[in-house]
Order: sequence, then C-alpha cells, then structure tokens
Amino acid sequence: MLLALALRTYGAGVPFHTGDFACLPYKVSRWYGITWIITHIHGPLLPMIDLLFAKAVVAAGGVMNEAMWRLPLALVGTAQVPLTFVLMRRLRGAIWTSLMAAAIVAVMPSLTSDARYPYGYEVLGVFMASLALWAWLRDLDRSTRASQWLAGGLLGLYLLSHLVIYALPIVVTTAVLISLGLRKGMRRLLTFSTLAPVLLATSCILFAFFGLGGGILGRMSRHVGHGTLDAGASTPTDLLALWYEHMGPIWSAFCIAAVLVGLVLVGRRDRRGLPAWWVVVYVTPLVLLLDFGHIGRSSSYQIQGTYAASLAGCLLLQVLAESIVSLSRRARAAARVALAGFGAAVVALLLLGSVSSLFTQDRWPAWTGTVDYGRVVPDPGFKAAGWYVREHVPEDAVILATHGKTGLEYPCVFYYLGRHVAAAEDTSYEKECRIIEAVRDDIDIALVEPRYLPHFAREFGFSLPVRFMRDDRPVLYIAARNGYEIAAMDVEIPLANRLYDRDHHLSRIPTPVTRLPRTAAANRRILQVLAETDESFQPHTLTAASTDGGQ
Repeated sequence: MLLALALRTYGAGVPFHTGDFACLPYKVSRWYGITWIITHIHGPLLPMIDLLFAKAVVAAGGVMNEAMWRLPLALVGTAQVPLTFVLMRRLRGAIWTSLMAAAIVAVMPSLTSDARYPYGYEVLGVFMASLALWAWLRDLDRSTRASQWLAGGLLGLYLLSHLVIYALPIVVTTAVLISLGLRKGMRRLLTFSTLAPVLLATSCILFAFFGLGGGILGRMSRHVGHGTLDAGASTPTDLLALWYEHMGPIWSAFCIAAVLVGLVLVGRRDRRGLPAWWVVVYVTPLVLLLDFGHIGRSSSYQIQGTYAASLAGCLLLQVLAESIVSLSRRARAAARVALAGFGAAVVALLLLGSVSSLFTQDRWPAWTGTVDYGRVVPDPGFKAAGWYVREHVPEDAVILATHGKTGLEYPCVFYYLGRHVAAAEDTSYEKECRIIEAVRDDIDIALVEPRYLPHFAREFGFSLPVRFMRDDRPVLYIAARNGYEIAAMDVEIPLANRLYDRDHHLSRIPTPVTRLPRTAAANRRILQVLAETDESFQPHTLTAASTDGGQ
C-alpha cells in the first residue's frame, strides 16, 4: 500500500503541462451549477468527486494546488490494491495469488500513470468495476437485502464512471448465471434492487444526451464519421501491440495464455474464469469498432482490459500450482519455486517500468511496460507565466497562448493565469501558425513557445521583454506589442513557482472570472480558423469559444 501510494503521489506537485491535466481543475474552479457535470464526456462521477473534494478542502481552509488536484485519483488508485486482493479472494483465488495480484496492481505502469493524471477516468472506471464485481460475488456467496442493494447500486455507479464500454454488466450477468443457473439467475438479475440503480444511471446518461445535448453518448456521436469510430480499422495485432506497451513482453504473453485458459474455466462454470471473460467483452468492441490510429491516447483505453488480464494471469498461476499435486515432492517443490520466482520477477519488472518511466524518461519500457501520461516532466514554465501575468499584466490585456498538441492549451493557461485568454486545444503546428497570423493584430501580449518566436519578430511589431528561465536556459517567452508596456525581466521559474504557490493557488471554489469582449472576439476568430482548416472540426465544450465567447 505504501509503495502504491508513493508511486502515485511522489512528485505530484509538478505543474500541469497540457490542457488535459488542467481540464477538470479548470472546470471545477470556474463553472457554476451541475449541468456540466451531468454532460461530462466521461460520465458525471469523476467531476462530482473532484468538485466535492475541492469544496471540502477550501472549506477547511486549504488551497487547491497541483498535488491536491491529483490526490483524489491517487487515493482511488491506491485503494485499488486492497480491493484487488478481496476481489481475487471472491474469485476463489488463493492467498498467495491474491497477494500477487495486489502487488501487480500496486506497481503496474499504466495504473500508476493514470492515477497521477487528474483526468484519469480509467482508474475510476477500473475501481468501480472491481468494486461492483466484488459486491455481486459477495452477494452470490451470501445474499441479504443489504448486499443486493449494494451490488445493484455499485453497478449503477459504474455506468456513470467510465466511457462507453460497459463490459461489467455482461460479466456480472455471467457470474450470476454460472452461480445460480438460468432460472434463479434471471430472477436475481431482475430484482428491483438491481433494476432501479441501473435504470437511474441509464436515465442520467439519456438525459445528458437528449435533454442537454452531451454526455457519454454525445461524445460517441461526435466521433461518428470523424475517424475514431471506424469498423475494421483495428486488428487483434494492434491490440497485442498495446498490451505489449502496457505490460512488457513476458507478462503480456502470459496473460494472453491466461485469457484462453480462463475462457475454458468459464465454460466449466468456474468463476476463476470471469477475469478472462471480462477481458473479452471489454476489448472486443474496441477492436471491432475503433481506429486506434485516430485516438489520442489509445493505450489508455486498454487499462481495464489489461487489469482484468492481470487477474487472469495470477489465477492461471494458481491453476498451474494446483496441477502439480501429482508430482513427486521434489518436483513439486521445484515447480513452486519456479512459479514463485516467475511471479516475483513479473512484479519486479513492472515496478522497474513504473519507476524508470515516471521519473527517468523511459529507460526500460521495452521489458517492463511503460506509463502513458503520469510521468514527471521538466517544468515548462506555465505556472511561472501565471505568476508574472497575475502580477504585472493589466486585467484588460488580450493574451494569446501558443501551443501545439500539448502545452498552453486553453484549460491550462486559463487555470494558471486566472483569466480568459485567446487559445484553442489540440492544434497542430501548422494550425497554430495560422491562428497566430489570424489574431496577431488583435492581441496585446502572447505567451510564446520557442518554436513560434519567428511569428513575433520585430517586423511584426513585437518585442520580447520577458523570458522564463530553467537551468539558465529560456524555455518560454512573453511577446508584447510595441507600445504596450510591461515589466521586462528574466524570470527564474523555481522562484516564480514558489511565489505563485504562496499567493495565487485557489482558495475559493468556484472562482468568478470577468468576461472580456476583445478576448472573446479573438477566440471566435480562432474557432473560425480551426473550422476552415478541418472539415470535421466541431466546437468542444472546453474550447475557448464555448467558455469565453458566451453561450
């Protein structure tokens, strides 16, 4: 538990370096009401948790800094470790295989990574799925009215915690049928304690889509015809490559074998095969319906599948251990040592993958699996820029933030500057250059990444009075239009970060922000550029226009 918590929290106070990291902090700190929570594209459970947590922290006199925004999912990811142990025991796992499964969950790179990501809905989805499955197996072992309502309620919450791949209801149905048989099983599934929570969750999802025009189904509909949903575009080979990326060659190959064995166990009505069945019903829609090449973080959508596969792998080790009982005493001892050594080696390799990828930039991912999104990256200077703008730039200034697929995207720059700015999200270098050309005459200052400096040269009427320094090297600039006076200085990023932490972290949720008509006009121009350069472009609920241009 302590190791799991350390991997998920060490260095968690580093500044956000993309819009995705700042997305929920930005929305929680800015929006009023609950409509945006209901229509959240990954379900309402995660934003509700973040909102309640942030309000509780500030009500207790605390501040919401980067570490605090990351803390809820870090705790959820850590709680996954003991939950995995008790789930494995309900799956008829032995104590030693249950402990191994918990150890793997504690150190698996993809799980440690996503738990460090404030937008890590996959961590929450895995947790709710595991909790719901445990509750159903517990109820099947010893049913009471309370256990029935607990199982049904957790299944309903699971439906509000994830994206669109609802594998768990199929797994639960299978568990009930192999435990109770067809007639008793259907009677159990159709009880009011099951139907009521599931129908409530389904009603919330449908209301978000039909009543408010968004939510999980809205996210799906936006992808139709735009590349992400493309039947036949992905193959099982693509899936295996993602598993290799998550778990390394040794554990991923063993888990594939475990899934095949687990399917045989399901056919024999053995609940130890349920994780394998979970894998199949989860990954099949991914392979059949999605184009992995059109998903920004395709590997993240495999977390639930690789988690279930790891449970299946631990249960396969147990099956192998049980199969050697007929051997001689010496052979049994040798086989047990081999199995224990294999399990320890897997845990060690996954731990090495988490540590090396999170903190040393991918030294060993080929053998250990790698992280996706939670690594500690060099400070990009965004928080320091936030300190400077808050202290030295007038409130009515029109500010442009330049970026590409990552960087000072709208949620990130809004979070640190505490004001509306001209910016977009997920633009390519070419699109960002067109945006700069389109709005350059309308802005007062710009936060400029080095690659965009030629667009703010003297011949375009700009100077560069501010540089943000890390290790005596400039990593970010502020360009100011000639005649717009701001304090010229070289800002040492560590010092500015400390000043920001002292004076500017959020101590009020939500925080009102003044709308600026000139900034809104610049953002509408940005959206026009994006629409002209991409026929499939559709304004997103987090784009600058939807927040700054008025709704």
